[in-house]
Amino acid sequence: MHGYVKYVITGAGRMLWLVVLLDLIYPWPIIKQWVRVRLRFVVIASVFIPSLVGTLKSFSSLHCPWDVARYGGYAPFVRLLDHMPSMVKAGGCFPAGHATVGLWLAAICVFWLPSKPKTALIVFLSGLSVGFTLGWVQQMRGAHFLFHTLWSVWLAALVIVLMLGFTKQFQSTIQAT
Repeated sequence: MHGYVKYVITGAGRMLWLVVLLDLIYPWPIIKQWVRVRLRFVVIASVFIPSLVGTLKSFSSLHCPWDVARYGGYAPFVRLLDHMPSMVKAGGCFPAGHATVGLWLAAICVFWLPSKPKTALIVFLSGLSVGFTLGWVQQMRGAHFLFHTLWSVWLAALVIVLMLGFTKQFQSTIQAT
């Protein structure tokens, strides 16, 4: 679950990037414009969500459970907003990065918007569930606490909702001109 699912999802994502990149260079006549726009939306989400979480991890002082002293590691347990003691190196374990392998799949919901909002919501929640499941696997391994994964899910959902809002605003601006 930890390795193979990650490779399958990232491989599918890379294939999608390739299709979108090739279509940018030479637009394929078989791809309709509404599909093209939605594919680009999903590709942007597949890059932005993991990048955002990865950036936040690089600034994080929190350690993974297996590094925390009370669970057999070396680092003190600190809460999200606690100050890390100066003699302890930052952990860089928050939010959960592995979950983002699947969280971008929630962006596929855009294919059912605006015509089928209930289906879009189901796809959105299903994509978040894939990411949450991958995060849960990491929790079972001792790599993350539950709140690490939950924050990744919340951030992914926020990114997709903001992207949808921006896209809608952009479209209404184009239509007004």
